[in-house]
Amino acid sequence: MGKKHEDLAIVAVLAVVYFGAAKLGLRFAFVNPSATALWAPTGITLAAFLIFGIRVWPGAFLGAFFANLTTAGTVLTSITIATRKHTRRCGWLLPGNPLCPWPTGV
Repeated sequence: MGKKHEDLAIVAVLAVVYFGAAKLGLRFAFVNPSATALWAPTGITLAAFLIFGIRVWPGAFLGAFFANLTTAGTVLTSITIATRKHTRRCGWLLPGNPLCPWPTGV
C-alpha cells in the first residue's frame, strides 16, 4: 500500500474515531445538546497529530463536521465549528507549524 493510501486510511480512521468519541461525549450534555464537559476528541486529535503529523487534519475536520451536523447544526454552522476547532488545535497545540503559526507575544 502506498503512502497516499496509508494517509487516506489514517484520515478515515481518525474521522470515524473522532465522530464516535464526539457522539459518546455528547451523551453527557445535559444543558445544551452540543455542549459537554467531557470532550475526548481533542485528545484523540492531539495524539493523532503528534503521532502522524499535521497531514491527518482532514480526519479531525470531517469528524467534527459530521458530529456537529448530526447533533443540532446546519451545514454552515457545522463547517464553521469544525474550522474553528481545527485552527484552534493547530495554532495552540502545535507551535512552530508553518500552516498554523504560533502566536507571538502571548
